[in-house]
Amino acid sequence: MSGYLDSLLKEDADTTSEETSLDDNLLLNEFNTIFNTDSDLSKQTQELFKVEPIEVKQKKPTISNIFTEVDVTSPGTPFVKTIKDIENRPYTTPEGLTLKSYNKLDRKNITKESLLKDASFLADARTLLKARHNIDDDELDTPDKIWEAWTERQRYYDTGNEFTLARDFDYLYDSDDNDVKNSRVNRYGRLLDVWEKYKGEDLSFRKVQDYMGATFTSPSNIFSAMLATKGKLGTGVMSQSSKQGIKTYIKEFLKGAAKVAPVEFGVGYLQSSGKEKLRSMTMKEEYRPGVVGLETGIQGAGGSLFGGFSSLLETRSTAKAIELKEAFKLSKEEVKKSAKLKTDEFLKTVGLEDIQRISKKLERLNPELTAKGRELRKDLTADPKNFIAGLPVEFHNNLVAATLRMEKLIKLGPTERVTAGLHRAITEGVLQKDGTRKLLETAEIKKILRDHNLTTDQFGMVFLSDVSDAARILQSKGQLSKVLTDFKQPKKLIKKFGKKSKEKIQFDELLNKVDALNEANLTGGITKDVADNVAKENNKGISLLRNFFKNADRAKLGMMTSQPQTTIRNNINGLVRVGVDTGVYALNQALQLKNPFSKDTLAMAKYMVRPAEARIFRDILKEDFPEEMSNLFREAADLNNRMADDGAVTKFTTSKMAWLGTKMNYFNTLSDNYFKQAALTTFLRRGINNLDPENAVKMTTLDLETLLAQKIQKDFPNMEATREFISTLSPAGFEQALKDNKIGNLVKGERVHDFFTLTQTGKLSEIPDEVLKTAIQDTYEFVYQATFKSDGYLNRFNKMLQSGHKNLPFVISTFLPFPRYTANHLKTIYNHVPLINMVKIENIGSRKLTKEGYTTVGKLFKTDKATFSKDLARGTMGTGLFLAALEWRYRQGNTNHWWEIKSETGKPIDGRPIYGALAPWILAADIMYRYQTDTLPSDTGLGYEQYSKDASQALIGVTVRRGMGLLFLEDFVSTFSENKEKMDRPMIDEFIGNVGQAFMIPTQIVKNFYGISDKDMRKVPESKTGQTNILDTILASALRGAPDFKSVDVKGAVQEFEFFGEGKLRADKLFTNIPTVDKQAVDPRQGPRRTVSPIYKLSGFTLGEAKTIFDNELTILNIPDREFYKRDYKNPQIEVSARDLLGKDGSEFNLAKRMATYIRGKPYQTIIKDAKEVAEKRGEKLVAESFFGQTAPVQVAPAQRTTAIMKIARLYVQEARAYAASKLETIEVEAGFPYTSKVVKDWRSLSGQKTVAANEHYRQTNDFVYDKNKNLIEPKNIYMDRNYFIVKGPLTDKSWANRENVFVKYTDYAKGLGKKDRLK
Repeated sequence: MSGYLDSLLKEDADTTSEETSLDDNLLLNEFNTIFNTDSDLSKQTQELFKVEPIEVKQKKPTISNIFTEVDVTSPGTPFVKTIKDIENRPYTTPEGLTLKSYNKLDRKNITKESLLKDASFLADARTLLKARHNIDDDELDTPDKIWEAWTERQRYYDTGNEFTLARDFDYLYDSDDNDVKNSRVNRYGRLLDVWEKYKGEDLSFRKVQDYMGATFTSPSNIFSAMLATKGKLGTGVMSQSSKQGIKTYIKEFLKGAAKVAPVEFGVGYLQSSGKEKLRSMTMKEEYRPGVVGLETGIQGAGGSLFGGFSSLLETRSTAKAIELKEAFKLSKEEVKKSAKLKTDEFLKTVGLEDIQRISKKLERLNPELTAKGRELRKDLTADPKNFIAGLPVEFHNNLVAATLRMEKLIKLGPTERVTAGLHRAITEGVLQKDGTRKLLETAEIKKILRDHNLTTDQFGMVFLSDVSDAARILQSKGQLSKVLTDFKQPKKLIKKFGKKSKEKIQFDELLNKVDALNEANLTGGITKDVADNVAKENNKGISLLRNFFKNADRAKLGMMTSQPQTTIRNNINGLVRVGVDTGVYALNQALQLKNPFSKDTLAMAKYMVRPAEARIFRDILKEDFPEEMSNLFREAADLNNRMADDGAVTKFTTSKMAWLGTKMNYFNTLSDNYFKQAALTTFLRRGINNLDPENAVKMTTLDLETLLAQKIQKDFPNMEATREFISTLSPAGFEQALKDNKIGNLVKGERVHDFFTLTQTGKLSEIPDEVLKTAIQDTYEFVYQATFKSDGYLNRFNKMLQSGHKNLPFVISTFLPFPRYTANHLKTIYNHVPLINMVKIENIGSRKLTKEGYTTVGKLFKTDKATFSKDLARGTMGTGLFLAALEWRYRQGNTNHWWEIKSETGKPIDGRPIYGALAPWILAADIMYRYQTDTLPSDTGLGYEQYSKDASQALIGVTVRRGMGLLFLEDFVSTFSENKEKMDRPMIDEFIGNVGQAFMIPTQIVKNFYGISDKDMRKVPESKTGQTNILDTILASALRGAPDFKSVDVKGAVQEFEFFGEGKLRADKLFTNIPTVDKQAVDPRQGPRRTVSPIYKLSGFTLGEAKTIFDNELTILNIPDREFYKRDYKNPQIEVSARDLLGKDGSEFNLAKRMATYIRGKPYQTIIKDAKEVAEKRGEKLVAESFFGQTAPVQVAPAQRTTAIMKIARLYVQEARAYAASKLETIEVEAGFPYTSKVVKDWRSLSGQKTVAANEHYRQTNDFVYDKNKNLIEPKNIYMDRNYFIVKGPLTDKSWANRENVFVKYTDYAKGLGKKDRLK
């Protein structure tokens, strides 16, 4: 077949000249080819097209022919003319650097003008810029453009910009071709040599711009600025005297400089040594430690100054927020004093027994289990006099007084708990003297809390103590462990285990009432799940393995998101969300005829740029809402609720693993909280400022006096004197003072609070419940961590999924690691789909709305004015996102898939982990792009299966959170499909290995760092090697992403470990001198698999291989690999060998080369040519255009080309597989193997019924079999006994020579079984 195909194509290939006109992107024009002199594919291309290098003697070049000449130092480049130097032949220094004419100019003669007249310099500079930076031709088509681009990159080099240096290293030493590598190094060295000699140019805007750009895009500088401003800032900057203020600023300056200095000196050394190493390697000169030391000192000193000034600027910019915090503290003290007086007065009116009753109940609750308790104990001394029931005296008394007042208000029954009583009062009402019931208003409850300086969040401790006390009673009866899980189970399961006891029913009801009170905004966010967890902790008993697997699962999830690139990707997504939020808010304001450009519009961006301000507000909010803030700002918040490590074994095993997984997400948590504090402050600010006049928080006289006192205090010695002055003002004078000092927003004649005045007066606790609740919910949604409130079918399914994820470790998390993230991701996408987002699908099946009288249609379109406006704004933004995505898609070109991004290297970047919630818009844009260029599956004759897969990937969005490849579920489904929808053991082994791989993800960062200098570490090991040993298979999959050091052989220490056999561990084989990668995996299309660029990987981006002609054509026509290549799971040995033949350079079966020959050949080009002529005659449009003017070629004859490509590619794949199978079988027979790989494949293709019947027949017809040493073995199982033999008659030399292999014989027997035989 191979000979036939080759002969078929040879005639056409021979008649295709170098000047053959190729369609669109398939043929590189001569201009581009000339300057792509260090392409990794140069040798491959030369061998493929049989083109020899042409040496042409030329005259002195002129400006007009500069761009048709180039120095070629890497042999084998196709269609290239070699030039000679203008004055002298190239000279190689004794150290090995090849110099050109421009290197031999005197320093005084090296000017911009002289270099731009030198053809060798222009050729070198242009080649470097194209190959290293992937700059387009139209940006380098004049000498001046080349000069501007080259000087810009050199300025970035001068500053030691880490990205520039790292990618320079990557570019210089990435190729395995030594000729290409030497070419790059010499060119780089020559250009660096002339840059050092060049005297420079006068100061210009472009020069300043380049150096500033290099400085501000340096990761080390960004980190230093963040480090300088991190930490608690001093207070009272503005309120101090001028002298004290100066001292404070000096202190902050020195503090910032001190923080940054160690980092800057370290980074300075790395930058300088990196530059010097590049210089010494490329210019072939000695390493200069003196220069490194000097530059390090300058960098360290300059960086320290930069850090000091950054800290100074941050202190200055947050002075208002610091002053606000100070005002909050002072006002809060006034509120505390007032509350203490009211508490003391009330407690004098009640009996000691009642106080002790409440106190004892609180004492049973460990205050360390609540955020408020932890916060209060942290701020006070351990003196027992300061505490009652583990709580500070003042807080304890306030809590007791409020509880007793609440009991009186709701007329609590003798055995009724406060939780149950409050629930009764707001749902059934309080019994009145006339026998009627009156529903208790939440305003009455909150007035009591305000009187005693408590928030609903703080009063939640009473509810927790109720639940904890009920759990204690159950524990005393041995029922706690049962009841803590029963309330979550379906009624059918409860019936199965018998009728509930009275205590169980009461406990269940209590938890449900906590949830109901939370819905009424009375518990400060304490749900029945939170109460359940506290009850567990407060009353936990003795266990060995409790939560063992749950913690192991949490550890796995923590490991999956632990890499730095995950944090980088999350930050990119977060910044995109900031932009989208800003746009939606501005549109929403405009639709409501409000100012779309108010300060609130850009508030999110402000708090992102000035995080210290947001941090101050976060700290202030934490004081009034400790539980809510503790839940919101916690470690690894998206890894679900924290677990109680009760089990004795768990405590020292998986609990520690889970703890480690959480700690490894330190930077993720830092980033998460950074976005949350900005989002929460913004949403609260907007919510309060946009309240309707009737719902706005009105200012009291005391509030106005406090604000006025704070405003004019600088004119008085102290606050007391200020207040005394205000008290002397007449009403008219007071009003005038308020106007003069611009205090309070006048709305309909009344002054109302905004976010800042509520803070200043210490009254954040008076933020309307709905505003606070909405702001917190919006913050959770902003970071994809929200728990949705609807009771429709979708949310019920979501809750069931979340519960299963938590309570069934490894079952759901293996396929869907982060269901909460996924649900939020889907909701975010849906919310921005124009018009469709107005249909409230989350209301379908809502029982609550059914009770309120809504029909099915009514549920779908339930809305209000504010919601309608917001949905309209979101939909409008969604339209804008689509248009932007389409423009972006056009810019990526037709040789990139929808998920691929152009990079400066010319190799594509995988954009899926970066796009996040934008992924569906990019995919939708690709569909439109394909529609406009006639390459949709309906145009090419393919199905939409690939788009279905892409859509699920874009919608689920888990690639962002995993920090690794695709979903296990996606891999599993693909494997299942390729295996003809059958499950077999190799697939199960690989699946288990994939689970194990998740635990090894943190080690990938080590591998990437090593991969920068050690190319072996870049190789991806082959995990599907055809091993029959289950542990080998699992380990191969699990360890494929981990660093493989030369001295450690894990797999080699395990021998013959089978499902039903005995495993042998060989510790003596653990440390052996083995190769780094036993076998490198090979992709049949792109060749040996590797991490293309560890630098990009560490930066959060995954770089792909450079595309071949075959890759480009597949992408243009949108043909997925599975259309011509599917893995063969039945015979992995043949599969591995076939992939080697198809993917490795030098193989006569190399798929990329053979397909490139076909694509460039006459038959295929004739299809394109003829179709184009027909289209032109018909006047069909051959160029598609985006809304903003980007263009792309419309493809002709897409279906015919797709069919031709797939037909030839499939034939080539079949040839390689056939050759691999015949070669493998020959080797196995010659080596004397007892069975061949074909037998293994045949056995695995048998049905379960046949293998069972064959095994039974095998055991019945054989009393014993022989091993290779002629020892008698009792028959067990055909597969386990596959290396054994059957001998007819007595054991003699003759009978042994005629022995039959068990596996071969009974595989043939099983294949011949009919249905009757199987039944028999």
